[in-house]
Amino acid sequence: MNVSTFALAVIGAYAVASIAYVYRWRGRLRYAGFGEYLRKSWPVFAPLNCLLYLATHRAARRPVIDSAYLDGISILRAHWPRIRSEALALYASGALEATSQPGSAGYHDLGFRTFYKRGWRKFYLRWYGTPHASAQRLCPETLWLLAQVPGIRAAMFSVLPPGAELTLHSDPLACSFATTWAWSRRTTMPASSTWTGRRCRGATDVTSCSTKPIRTTHATTPTRCG
Repeated sequence: MNVSTFALAVIGAYAVASIAYVYRWRGRLRYAGFGEYLRKSWPVFAPLNCLLYLATHRAARRPVIDSAYLDGISILRAHWPRIRSEALALYASGALEATSQPGSAGYHDLGFRTFYKRGWRKFYLRWYGTPHASAQRLCPETLWLLAQVPGIRAAMFSVLPPGAELTLHSDPLACSFATTWAWSRRTTMPASSTWTGRRCRGATDVTSCSTKPIRTTHATTPTRCG
């Protein structure tokens, strides 16, 4: 066996082992079968993700990490009523619903089509450093607050109506954490969110790795900012 063949064999074995690890052992929530894993996850990125897992700082390897890990998060906590006010105004205006309608500017986002069918709606605030024009017009205070926390690369408002759900899913690359705040329209304080899988139950804001399989359901109607 020459060097090239041996190297390809090693790479192939590593890729297979990475896919097997993510499918069988990564996280607590299991896929119904390998076919669902192929549809709902991103096995092509498993080899890269396993390298990222190994390179992640030990303090950040837990399924859910302390939100203080993100510098400046206290600014958002201190001003959550201002964020909630704009989120509820956005919901009342119908802007969240509009993004899921065929032909709208937000409907091109193919990765969310399945979520739309299950009732989930979203409205981008900023996406990797670039505020959306619609958010600048409708949510100026929230954008100003987000600008005070440079560690937040992307943010959105989303709504999960009663009976709706986010089906089993995971992000493709293990290079980010998801911070989620949930509010109920019926309360004046942040409502608790219930997560299935390796996220916590009953937390108002969660920071966790987003490549583990996640399934989310809500009995109330929260607006999430993450």
